[in-house]
Amino acid sequence: MALSDLAPSAATASKLMKSGMSLTQIYSQLVSVTDDLSQKKEENRQLHITINKIVQELEEKAPLLQKQRAEYLEAKESNVALTQQIESLVIECNRLRDDYCESSKISNHYSRENSRLKGELADLGRQVCFLLKEIEHTRGGLLNGDHDSSHNTNITNSSDMSSSRIISKTLVTFSDIQELQANNQKLLRMIRELTDKQEDLERHKEQFESGEMENKIETLKQRVTELTEAQDRQTKMVNGLIRQRDMFKKLYHDHMKGKRHEMSAVLDTSDLEKDDLHMMVDVPEKSPKPAVVEVSNFEVKFKETEKQLELLR
Repeated sequence: MALSDLAPSAATASKLMKSGMSLTQIYSQLVSVTDDLSQKKEENRQLHITINKIVQELEEKAPLLQKQRAEYLEAKESNVALTQQIESLVIECNRLRDDYCESSKISNHYSRENSRLKGELADLGRQVCFLLKEIEHTRGGLLNGDHDSSHNTNITNSSDMSSSRIISKTLVTFSDIQELQANNQKLLRMIRELTDKQEDLERHKEQFESGEMENKIETLKQRVTELTEAQDRQTKMVNGLIRQRDMFKKLYHDHMKGKRHEMSAVLDTSDLEKDDLHMMVDVPEKSPKPAVVEVSNFEVKFKETEKQLELLR
């Protein structure tokens, strides 16, 4: 058997001694390793204690955690149920609001219908009363002219009444067939006028809703923009022509000023000899010709510019 099998520590010491270490060094290394081992064991023991405490705390808190989990799940389910209930209540509220709006429309319609029927009933009652009065007057021998005059007096005195009461006074009651026919004609004419006005209103409303008015407005806006741009271009053109006019005017004045200087120089040479005078006179007679042509061209351009400016104005 090998030495490492019989005595592992002796074999290790033999290897270390063969490597050149003394027994003191080997012992010191053994003590150091033993201390490290003890320290590691202590750390492991502390870790085991801490882990055991944590496990114990978790085991102690397990019922509480389970209870909290159960409460959380229950609260979550309650929240879902309440959310569904709120959604159903919102739907019900919207339905009730729609029903209320529809009921309000129906109520308003029947209220107007009730008012109209009451007005018709009052008109019919007034007609019946008037006819009964006519019958009584006929039986009593009262002349129709007297009754008509009293009726006209009542109508005249009702000038301060409202339009509906005036209509009831003038178009509901009648004394004979001719007056009934006249009232019917008035009513038909009023109905036609109101129908035409209603059709005009509906047609204008349809035009506005269909976008024709918006298209017209957009077209007019584009036209205004185009006119504004054209005006800006005309303004720029006028400014350019004004600058050209000023430039030509300046050139013209500068040229005329130079010409006056030349004429003054010619006059100053009047005391020279005749030969020199002829030479000085011949030279200006030949040299101003192009200048005169140039001045005439400037004058023509200046006049054309002023004409264009006047036309633009």
